[in-house]
Amino acid sequence: MIKRFLVAFVLLVAPSLAFADAANRAFLLTQDGTLFAVESAYTDELGIQSASTQVLVLTTRTDDKTSTVLVPETLLGGQHTNPALAYDAASKSLFIFWQRATSNGMSSDLVFCSYENGKWSEATSVDSATYHYSRNIQVAVTRKIDQIGEKGDRSSVNGLTVHAVWWEDTGRNEWARYAMLTIENGLLTDIQIADLSLFTNVSREVPGPADAEFNNEVLRHPVLFESSTHDAVDAIFGDLLTNNMHRVTIKPTLYLKAGKDGGRLRVPIGVKDAGVGAPHFRTESNSRVSAISGDNDKLVLYATDKHGVNYVSFSDGAWSPARTIAVDDKISSEAAIEVLRRMVSNQ
Repeated sequence: MIKRFLVAFVLLVAPSLAFADAANRAFLLTQDGTLFAVESAYTDELGIQSASTQVLVLTTRTDDKTSTVLVPETLLGGQHTNPALAYDAASKSLFIFWQRATSNGMSSDLVFCSYENGKWSEATSVDSATYHYSRNIQVAVTRKIDQIGEKGDRSSVNGLTVHAVWWEDTGRNEWARYAMLTIENGLLTDIQIADLSLFTNVSREVPGPADAEFNNEVLRHPVLFESSTHDAVDAIFGDLLTNNMHRVTIKPTLYLKAGKDGGRLRVPIGVKDAGVGAPHFRTESNSRVSAISGDNDKLVLYATDKHGVNYVSFSDGAWSPARTIAVDDKISSEAAIEVLRRMVSNQ
């Protein structure tokens, strides 16, 4: 069935990506110039027969060659939305995270798979629960592991780890979540999941905005980015109880000592935590908020819409007012984002 509709998908993917909401599509450009785009699309609009009402369509573009395929797991039933992408250049593996809803949305889980050399890995359910809704998923990759020997000596060793953050809503409670996935020889060997609040240091809380103009939707958009040394990720996430945001550094750690921690990759608690307050930054639930990290803990949060790139920056312990870089036929959204990248990097 997949091959039967490939031609239709190639024709449909460009316009559908243009009009889909930002939360249901993701893009990734690799260092070698390959562009990946994944989109959630309705099966009736695509004209295909499937047990699913929404599926994921992956488009790969290299130079002047474009190919489009369906993510096979998304044909097996349910609604497949909120995709996120990460890439490992060494193995040329693309990693896809998304939400699968079943039972008319009464149950959902997060699903993970990889795509390498035109082949799909087996899909794995990472986290599932009834009456839970997960959104604003972001994924990153690290290639180093902090190894601690039996005598406490530390070294850095090669090891591929996929990290994911997302916002989870039960209808009664909401919070940011984190997953660490260990990849060995192309296979998923271990999954660890935690609430991101476990990484915070409440003694370093910064009072959040208390005025009526504060829009707390920005707190529901955790963001994730890799360190330049490829051994850690930084997560930025919100706390609705305090109207505060945290920035934590997470570094995969392998303990070689005997006992329950021996020989298994662990998520260390409290590597680095900073309460950064919360910005006055208005965003919508279907927006995709991204982050750029710079020198001296500088940070930019931004989201794009048809009018421009909306952003707010953090520097010297304070958030700037929200601003917008308008886009038109002379300034594209990509150019505006590059300007923000140079701003935080002092280039």
